[in-house]
Amino acid sequence: MNIGIVTVWGERGASVVSKSYITALENNHNIFIYSRGGEQDIRYQKTEMNVWRGKDSYIPITNHIIKTDFLNWLKTHNIELVLFNEQHWFEPLLWLKKLNIKSVSYVDYYTEETVPLYGLYDALICNTKRHYKAFNDHHNVIYIPWGLNTEEYTLADNTSDKNNAVFFHSCGMNPLRKGTDLLLKAAVKLTGNFKLIIHTQRNLFDFYKDDESIIDCLTMLEKSESLTLITKTVSAPGLYHLGNVYVYPCRLDGLGLTVSEAISSGLPTIVPDAEPMKEFISTACSLVAIDRFYCRKDAYYWPQQLCDIDDLSKKMQQYVEEENLEGKMNIARKHAIEKLNWQHNSAELHKFIQKTNVTPLTQAMAATYNKFKYYGYRKILTKIEKHQNFFSPLLHLYSKLKK
Repeated sequence: MNIGIVTVWGERGASVVSKSYITALENNHNIFIYSRGGEQDIRYQKTEMNVWRGKDSYIPITNHIIKTDFLNWLKTHNIELVLFNEQHWFEPLLWLKKLNIKSVSYVDYYTEETVPLYGLYDALICNTKRHYKAFNDHHNVIYIPWGLNTEEYTLADNTSDKNNAVFFHSCGMNPLRKGTDLLLKAAVKLTGNFKLIIHTQRNLFDFYKDDESIIDCLTMLEKSESLTLITKTVSAPGLYHLGNVYVYPCRLDGLGLTVSEAISSGLPTIVPDAEPMKEFISTACSLVAIDRFYCRKDAYYWPQQLCDIDDLSKKMQQYVEEENLEGKMNIARKHAIEKLNWQHNSAELHKFIQKTNVTPLTQAMAATYNKFKYYGYRKILTKIEKHQNFFSPLLHLYSKLKK
């Protein structure tokens, strides 16, 4: 079967997920990538075989796709099934139904308003128990526990003293969501010998320039030579080999890619006592008490959690005082091999894909979609796309001015 994957294609977690699905399906199917427009700063620049660089859309709708470009991709590669990765705009599903092309979604982002719209998909794939709970009444859904290539993320060989805690934290482009500020506040409370290494794609002093308390933490930790900041983009398998304990006090995550990556690298991991992070941990890991849950401003279906900073510091201190860190690393690695092997976990994916069929658009489903907030934009979008040579420069200018 010719399968198309619609995704962000660059140094982002979404691309990691898409690549995992490629490895799970490429032995039985022909795989083609549609690299959505936007996010110019992280899109892979080189042209790759089977990668279609989607035209940039400046229409202010998340994951908007230019219809003519998308249909051209489908026709060029004779796509029979499309797997969408984090597709927040549902109009392309209607195009696929008219063309009798199957649609599947990797489930990650949804709100209470959009959950019913997932009925437009012919199939759903949930990689966490939490996502499966939200969609287990869908007409064709499967739970496939997340995993990874445990030979790519292998036991870290930390050259530092294995008897001293070297905490590692990766916050990518979003230190706020990853709880970097909470980690810094907890780290300044620690006593004894430890190191903290933070890998970030953002300059943390710039990111937190308006938060004096966090700047003070950064300055204090750097002054004591306890903190190392690595500010750059790093491809897989990342920098986990630099540490021996992973700390991830995130406020929210749909999957928590770095948790499984760290555990596979043999790092006992400190995470919030919340789903989905605690779905993946081993007995060598620690759960941090939650101070409170609260809603995110975009009304994501699941609440954010705020880790208790004192308990976070307490859990970190336990690793500072741990006398057998190497033993805990071996436990974490063993857990990954047994539970987080993607080749094993995804074994049912091919069979699930094969049995999926196009489901007709019912009147009830059409009515649900027509109530969705973007429905009123459809006529306007049609005109913009028809005359995109005129509108695109104006929308591009608007997007720049908005920044």
